[in-house]
Amino acid sequence: MSTDTTSDVAAGTQAATVGSITVLTHHNDIARTGANLNETILNTSNVKPGSFGKLFERTVDGQIYAQILYVSNVNIRDQGVHNVVYVATMANTVYAFDADDPGATDPLWSKNLGPSVSLPDPRVGDGAYNDIAIEVGIVSTPVISLENSGNGGDGTIYVVAMTKESNDPTGYQHRLHALDISSGDELFGGPVQITASVSGSKTTIDRTKNPAQTQTQQVTRNFTSYLSNQRPALLLSQGQVYIASASFGDHDENENNPYHGWILSYDAATLQQTAVYNVTPHYIVVHSLNNNRQVQTDIQAQGGIWQAGQGPAANAFGEVFVITGNGLWKQDGSVFTDSIIKLRPNLQVLDWFTPFNSQALTDADADLGSSGALLLPGTDLVIGGGKESKLYVMHKDHMGHFNPNTDNGRIVQWFYIRQPDNPNNPFGNMGVTTHHIHGGPVCWLGPNGLSLYVWVEDDGIKAFHFANGQFDVTNNAQGPLGKPISQGKPIPQSETLGMPGGALSLSANGNEAGTGIVWASHPHLQQFGDDANQHVVRGILRAYDASNLANELWNSEMKPADSNANFAKFNPPTVANGKVYLASFGSIFPVPSNQQITPQQRVQIKATYHFSAYGLK
Repeated sequence: MSTDTTSDVAAGTQAATVGSITVLTHHNDIARTGANLNETILNTSNVKPGSFGKLFERTVDGQIYAQILYVSNVNIRDQGVHNVVYVATMANTVYAFDADDPGATDPLWSKNLGPSVSLPDPRVGDGAYNDIAIEVGIVSTPVISLENSGNGGDGTIYVVAMTKESNDPTGYQHRLHALDISSGDELFGGPVQITASVSGSKTTIDRTKNPAQTQTQQVTRNFTSYLSNQRPALLLSQGQVYIASASFGDHDENENNPYHGWILSYDAATLQQTAVYNVTPHYIVVHSLNNNRQVQTDIQAQGGIWQAGQGPAANAFGEVFVITGNGLWKQDGSVFTDSIIKLRPNLQVLDWFTPFNSQALTDADADLGSSGALLLPGTDLVIGGGKESKLYVMHKDHMGHFNPNTDNGRIVQWFYIRQPDNPNNPFGNMGVTTHHIHGGPVCWLGPNGLSLYVWVEDDGIKAFHFANGQFDVTNNAQGPLGKPISQGKPIPQSETLGMPGGALSLSANGNEAGTGIVWASHPHLQQFGDDANQHVVRGILRAYDASNLANELWNSEMKPADSNANFAKFNPPTVANGKVYLASFGSIFPVPSNQQITPQQRVQIKATYHFSAYGLK
């Protein structure tokens, strides 16, 4: 069944305009609402056990960190018109699969973009890096343009792939590819190697001397691929492709080559670089003596843009919103870590907000940048929140800047999604639960108004009502607490324990009652200490009534045949045309740490990589 009247057009016959149904970017749109409001098939009455479940799986060659994308009515070269899902893997392969036919097991086309970086790798992370397992390839969600096309195709998918051609530092590269969605052919003279440099400064403070000595020198900061995790989804806005990056495990190579947060823009029609922004071009190195009188070095740079996979957001004017992570912060406007930043299309800083306790966030590794910005529909507001479990609400054109004493009065509102379990240790530590926001909430302007949905670590899914310019909150001694209009039924500790909470999507037929569904992918039946932060764990897909989260409609563990096996970290489900597409990290569990994986185990693990399609039966 399909809402697309030409979905059953025979191969080679005339098709309707490409893309009448689409998911072209992470969380569905550049405001990052996470909502598909054109879903006319799935609703709260038919998503239920017995009538909804897994339809088929498709085998791929790597883990899937990138959200699956969808375009209807694509005229695939020599194969006619198909509804297509586009899947990118950590093995650096982009696939185009028929989105509907259970028997179409082979891809319509596939394209490998070069050798991935096999882990562990001495230059990636600290050499014992476990935040990603097996390999690094295509980490971010690509973006599709139906306007830009070449070779007579229907559109272009832009992808960033990390490759390793040698052990030499120059052997590690990130490249931007523009592929024809009809064939996988490279377009616009691509790929292009991602390079960048900015002028900055390095201030060295030598506290091993008495008195301490300070020296500042001008330096050039270069984009270094093996230090740069290109995690955030790509953004396509006003003919520009925006690419942001952070680090592999907060790892610096040395004091002369620390990692930095970057955002770069490229012309979508030529692949020529058009602008560069470095979050921390000015950084500090401190030499001091430890208790054993040995010299230790502290590098204060960082400022990564990772957002747990969420892409930069953009408004109608092409202004770009990102949230940065821990690091050195300067109030003079030259460095913005732990901040929500608004950038002009040319990546010049236009406005910003930094929480009053930004230094405490950095000291506790409680960075604001664990989620991305969301532009609230129908308002002039932008929201964002991170590992502190606070959500900040501010005007897009008056973001509040910085006050060292308070956030009150500078912004529209702030509140906790869930307050700290221990107010004396609000950021948590090993053995204490935390409530980080990862990736970002999703929202729906439904029949009862605007609602925000979020699932933080060590908690359950919640919805918050927005009215009269603010979210409903309850104030108490620990600070304002969001007042949920509804929340899911209590989940056993094994379902919610640890990182990262739930990755969410929403589907609805406009604001029609009875059509709003929140889809949540999160870890399932994990053991304490084995959350999805540095482990591959089981996953589960849940469907909730968006108007009443206490009503869980269905989940993938109700029947063994519906299981998707291992959880794809930070990866939201994709809902399109009556189906839900869910990425996976394979079926073998548990996956041992990188240091324990033998070549034979790697082969066995990689043979289970897949994604699943769910729908009405």
